[in-house]
Amino acid sequence: MVHGEVITLQLGTFSNFTCSHLWNLQANCFYYTKQAPFGHEFNHDVFYREGQNLQNKVTFNPRAVLIDLKGSTHKAAWPVDRAYDGPADEENKFWDGTMQIHKAEPLARSSKSEELGEGGGKSATSDFIIKDTWAGYLQNKFHPKTVLVSNRFDVDNPQQPFDIYSQGDELWSFEGEEFEDRIRWFAENCDRLLGFNIIADAANGFSGFTSKCLDHLADAYRGKTSVIWGLFDVPGDEKSAAYRSMNAVLGYHKMHEMADLILPLAVTTDGIGRNLRRSTIPLDLSAFTGGAVLSLHIDSILSSLKLKSDSGCDLATFSKTMAEGQRKFVVSSMITQPTKDSQVECFTPKCPTPRHSRSTFVAIRASDELQKNVAKICGSNPASTLCTSIKHPTKFLEDRFFPAASEIAMRGSGQLSGVYALYNSDAILTHFDDLLRRRFHLNKMHRLAVAKGDLDEAVYGLAGIREHYIS
Repeated sequence: MVHGEVITLQLGTFSNFTCSHLWNLQANCFYYTKQAPFGHEFNHDVFYREGQNLQNKVTFNPRAVLIDLKGSTHKAAWPVDRAYDGPADEENKFWDGTMQIHKAEPLARSSKSEELGEGGGKSATSDFIIKDTWAGYLQNKFHPKTVLVSNRFDVDNPQQPFDIYSQGDELWSFEGEEFEDRIRWFAENCDRLLGFNIIADAANGFSGFTSKCLDHLADAYRGKTSVIWGLFDVPGDEKSAAYRSMNAVLGYHKMHEMADLILPLAVTTDGIGRNLRRSTIPLDLSAFTGGAVLSLHIDSILSSLKLKSDSGCDLATFSKTMAEGQRKFVVSSMITQPTKDSQVECFTPKCPTPRHSRSTFVAIRASDELQKNVAKICGSNPASTLCTSIKHPTKFLEDRFFPAASEIAMRGSGQLSGVYALYNSDAILTHFDDLLRRRFHLNKMHRLAVAKGDLDEAVYGLAGIREHYIS
């Protein structure tokens, strides 16, 4: 089938945790010989970009732009492909004066750096990863134009947490121009840009940044498809629930106005337990583990968009299939390692697994016998289902990441099969109702810096969106 290029935008810390797993999953499907265990079924150029470094060597990096806050890459090496580092004499190229070079102790390195033997210091074992930063386990490093870390806010500052929509507005005012330039650079390197795959934090300050970014995309890339995965990170205490809901409501208002398709995703300990109990993954709500689970779902859906066979589809077709008019929000679910007793896990916040759906998108990974599970998750109208079949299983549970899962449950294979689905369904109403039932008292949220009129407009807007799902 005909393919074009997609630019991935990663907006927020939890999104970057998820995307590090996502890019690792994508890279695990690369094969550099004619023989591949599951065939060469993917066109990786959809999400990756081939380039050249300063030594004219070919590179292959994610076509992505990300933003995060100061301290988000702590303890790990800078997550940029070292192939783009210039030789030592390049440092003097633009300066004729004397220089003083100050060398600090090398930072701990991420897993890919260890495998390649990069960096100074003594070598480490191959299972060395850092789980409390997304840069600590990223295997497929980025192009230098990808990573933007802002010094305006700290990632872990209890005195000024980045948890308010208006802070995202402020961040855009400082970093928006640079972010736009980086998007433009990748766009100009595309032969046929299809659109944007946006993976964004939906419940913190990055909700505001995402809204500003959508305004820019609508203005500068009119006609290009924008698909948004709105991620809800690990919940805080009950006191922060109102903030999180308000951020989502304000963000949804702009998403519905500017984007083509919106996919809210969240993960809970119950969800991890039901889905991956056979794999013995630790049932914690860390960003590392939560992001890993969500990446399984996102990767499988995106893999359907890069299939070489006619069973796949491109980003625009995918969006048009799932969004019907003003019904742009869809529900997500998955079954991993399916058996006759498997439960379907819904990843849309507060939503049950849909019983009915106007349209359904299904990605089936691994063996043909999984086809029998399609009827179980398609709802009452399988005729409206777009089904894609992916031979390559998910190579996820590596020894370095979840040793117990790899050794015990998966017998060391490191592979997961599964069925992954999206629904345009009225089940999304429970998510909307959960957000709307909260009472937002601006006088009790003095940190918001949000005009009451803007909040009222967003609340009324979400109530209006809700009406489109009432039969």
